[in-house]
Amino acid sequence: MTGGDTVSLYLQYFDHLAATAARAIAEGVSRDSLVATAEVPAQFAIAPPLGPLMTGFHRWNLQRALEEATKTR
Repeated sequence: MTGGDTVSLYLQYFDHLAATAARAIAEGVSRDSLVATAEVPAQFAIAPPLGPLMTGFHRWNLQRALEEATKTR
């Protein structure tokens, strides 16, 4: 189980993903370009040894967020 602070952080992360996807679409940024250069924002970073894994998950999450944002347009 987890506490409210962790849930709040996840909700902030999901909001960040949605906003990043919407901004990319509005600016005409390609999915490949966005995903290839995406880095985990500092406020969502985890233990340094897990950084590459988190970056991979973050890029995958951005792809999904872009798909969702495209569906709602």
